[in-house]
Amino acid sequence: MLDEIPGLIHNPDDQIQHADALLEYDRDKALQLFFKKQEQFFTEGPYLAMDMETHSFFNKAAHFVQETDFIYSNYLDHIIAEKRGLQSYWTDPAFQTLPKKYHTAFLRISKINRFTLSSILALRNQGLRRIVVLGRNEDGIKGLCKKIIREFNEYIVNTSEIVGNSSRILTLNFDTNPIKTLLDKTHIVKTFNIAAVELESYAGLFSSEKLDKGTQLLLKYFPNCKNKTVLDLGCGGGVLSAKVLSQNPRYLFGTDTSATAILSCQKNFKNWSNTCFFGGFMGSGFKEIVDIVVTNPPFHAGKAIRHDMGIYWCEKVFSYLKAGGEAYFVVNSFLKYAEYGKKLFRSVEILNIDAGYSVIKMLK
Repeated sequence: MLDEIPGLIHNPDDQIQHADALLEYDRDKALQLFFKKQEQFFTEGPYLAMDMETHSFFNKAAHFVQETDFIYSNYLDHIIAEKRGLQSYWTDPAFQTLPKKYHTAFLRISKINRFTLSSILALRNQGLRRIVVLGRNEDGIKGLCKKIIREFNEYIVNTSEIVGNSSRILTLNFDTNPIKTLLDKTHIVKTFNIAAVELESYAGLFSSEKLDKGTQLLLKYFPNCKNKTVLDLGCGGGVLSAKVLSQNPRYLFGTDTSATAILSCQKNFKNWSNTCFFGGFMGSGFKEIVDIVVTNPPFHAGKAIRHDMGIYWCEKVFSYLKAGGEAYFVVNSFLKYAEYGKKLFRSVEILNIDAGYSVIKMLK
């Protein structure tokens, strides 16, 4: 069935084959401006590119590729970079020490401003002297540049700015003084209490500042996980995992494509010995069979809504469950998860529909 879904990426090799066709470079004025002015940025290495699209480097700055390491918060982007022969790391510098010392970092801004600020602070506190921030006007780069300068003004030697028609690049040159601001003040957004389990939520995570309505609904119709082996597929910051752990499961697995998500879960649940959180694409590489899967699946690929993603998600969940196992989904109600599930599962039941979300129970 999977092979019949047009355009769906099933594994990293296929991802690379599709990547060139899916590139947004021609529409990304920030990348165009960066490579047009590249001689101004590639002046002193080693260089570190964070969440930068690699195909552009090969086509526009090939002579700098070998001097540049890449880090990604997205697992698939990291795998693509590795497959292309680049030195790539799947990490979040706010959690982990960088593999070596760098002088200059190139940072493509996130639409989550707080995540960009957190990344700048983490990179600077690991010794980087120059950080080049680029983004499009539609991503809010103009206001973000002002905020960056205001937040880090005490530690900046000088700045320079290049303004394009619909994009902007800000170069920050830092002094050598350590930034006194504690990373946690920028990186930790909120602390949740989920069934008496305290959970720190971090910048860059889905719904980091408040619980999304879908998750809230699923928490009301949650399965009994006591003495069960459970998989939290697309675990994010660990809200559903916290609920599982409050019920004393036999074992909990959690997986996500986001390094920030996995590293935050590993930190939040470090005192639980019956947990394992790992990176993967829809659980790629997971070999266990579990009693219960809980999931709040995504439905976007970039900005596009991908209805076919639900088919693949249902098949992956089905493959991870033992016979008689249960899956609990919360999804946007307009998506056809119940319809997809009926083609695979023994029974499918919609437990509740509220505020545009559906909680669906599927029995293998």
